[in-house]
Amino acid sequence: MLKKILKVIGVIILLLIIFVLGFFWRDSVSDKYDITIDDSKIPLFEEIALDFKHQYNGEKSLPLAPSALIDINNDHVDEVFFGGGMNQEDAIFAYRNNKFVNISSEVNLPKKGNTVTTVGIVSADFDNNGFTDILLGREDGLTIYYNTDGKFTPKKIDTPINENQHLQD
Repeated sequence: MLKKILKVIGVIILLLIIFVLGFFWRDSVSDKYDITIDDSKIPLFEEIALDFKHQYNGEKSLPLAPSALIDINNDHVDEVFFGGGMNQEDAIFAYRNNKFVNISSEVNLPKKGNTVTTVGIVSADFDNNGFTDILLGREDGLTIYYNTDGKFTPKKIDTPINENQHLQD
């Protein structure tokens, strides 16, 4: 008798599980939402040239090409920073008149020289003056570029580098 009751309870539980799973399965595969969109509402994009091609030296540097968006002059339009490779300067581009323009000299982006590769960037207002600064990691250490009124001033951060990590030797 107990076995019959357990079998009946088991069948009821199994039917309940099948019913619940069937409900969710039906709901997940139904086309209850209209996902069509008028073609006129789909944005169209055009490729815009940007005059920066990262230079990589596989024998002397790391294969990294860092980039970041940064609103340098607080106009609510981001500029684009690209970290240069070996024998290549970093660059900052602004979007003006439907093209990207190199503004590195306008914002006093210092030259890094040809001996190191920029390997990382972080943008934030590090000195709390209302302008976004950039922190650059290079194979020779860290440099912070303080932004004051849209112009950069570099400050090397004393960060010891393990001599065994250099690929330039």
